[in-house]
Amino acid sequence: MRKLLVVISAIMLLGAFAVPVFADWSGELEFGFATAFDPAKDAESYGNLYTTFSKSVDDYNSVTLKFSGSAGGNWTVGKAYISTDLGKAFGLPVGLSLTSGYFSSGTQEYADVTGWGIEDVAAGGTTLDGGFQLGFGFGSANLDIAFSVAEGTGGQDLLVDFYLPDLSGASVELYYDIVNNDDFKGTFGVDGKYGVGPATLAVGFYYDTVASGWGYGVGVKAGVSMATVGVSLAGNDTDTLGPIGLDANLALADNYGIDVGVKLSMASGDDTFQCADFSAYYKVGAAKIRVGYDVTSTGAKYKAPTVLQDNNGGLYTDVYIEF
Repeated sequence: MRKLLVVISAIMLLGAFAVPVFADWSGELEFGFATAFDPAKDAESYGNLYTTFSKSVDDYNSVTLKFSGSAGGNWTVGKAYISTDLGKAFGLPVGLSLTSGYFSSGTQEYADVTGWGIEDVAAGGTTLDGGFQLGFGFGSANLDIAFSVAEGTGGQDLLVDFYLPDLSGASVELYYDIVNNDDFKGTFGVDGKYGVGPATLAVGFYYDTVASGWGYGVGVKAGVSMATVGVSLAGNDTDTLGPIGLDANLALADNYGIDVGVKLSMASGDDTFQCADFSAYYKVGAAKIRVGYDVTSTGAKYKAPTVLQDNNGGLYTDVYIEF
């Protein structure tokens, strides 16, 4: 026991000294419990935790480390990379940055506005197991080029992402994503969103040159008074109309409200009813405490309020904080 206390004390002391060294320390913790009140379906506890440390080393470089954890308390290094501002270092008239290390190259995912996020079909990108990314900035236009060699396969991972984050009120991107393919075959994708008054429209489309398949997604979110309502759907070359998501948030006050999510599916072979999730939340400072009930026979789960894993439905509680 004494040895254990010494080890714990050493870790705490190290943490006390290490944390202030980093200019930015952020993270997310979420824990919950769910039960279907059925002996044949196990109760489930779940957790989602990560922390990110970042530090500016000098005028041109910064370092970022992200640690991801499981409910059992085991931690792994999720990301570790160096960010270098080459444009500033060389006095270039355009922005130029270099990201080196272990990180997730990804698209901007502009088509992700509803609670279900079904419209976000054009989400490209991959985790680079030792890779590089060049980021170019041309005023309102941006271009990211990320590259790595897939470990153990020799295949290529390449992402080229051109995006306009502010185009007269719209956000648009066009990308080509290659994952472990020596023939440089990959997926073309385009997505964007546009706000009109209280509503935001998002659309996405992709074409996979490897599978010769395509898919689309559409989502609309609108806020009126205390309510925010979303409708999303998607389809592909096999099922022109597949999943349909309906979601609503009623913010009764700044610190409490109600969330509802319903998912249907028109895809061949799927049950029409996928999931219905009802929950109420209360914010205590930065923490959000939630109690809800999930109805499903397919394992579908509502994206917005919870991280249910082996979902059998039932009553659940959830506590979340971001810092």
